[in-house]
Amino acid sequence: MEATFSITPTISDNATEYFCDVNSDAVSMETGSSYRKYVKLNVLVIPSKYSVTGITSSSLVIGNGKSQELTCLALDTGPTATLAWYRGNVPLKNESGILNAKGTYDIHVSISITANADTDGSQYSCNFYIPGNSKSYSDSIKFTVSVYCK
Repeated sequence: MEATFSITPTISDNATEYFCDVNSDAVSMETGSSYRKYVKLNVLVIPSKYSVTGITSSSLVIGNGKSQELTCLALDTGPTATLAWYRGNVPLKNESGILNAKGTYDIHVSISITANADTDGSQYSCNFYIPGNSKSYSDSIKFTVSVYCK
């Protein structure tokens, strides 16, 4: 005997528990009741938009002593995710999502980079991560800072 159940999951299905009951005379005689198998859904929603504002390419050129604010954002993701800024492998700042009207999460996290000899040639990245029970999703946007002198 076989039964099939198909769904198209949405974020509201995350952590929903489904089960299948098997009822037959053979199962009831052996166990005294039906057999039940549970499955818990882990729904990951990849963001509809994931970007960094304040840069337009894989490098950022800033005048010495000047500052540039950069904002990393991920929209319509779920379950709640984390955006984190890094300089090389060093974490700088992170934020988790805020529930929006669609039932998904939006995340914005900003940093300010001041151009100097210390930041010249540094690689920065904004990393996106959705934790999951058996699967997770991550991505990153990377760029290098170049400092110019007048």
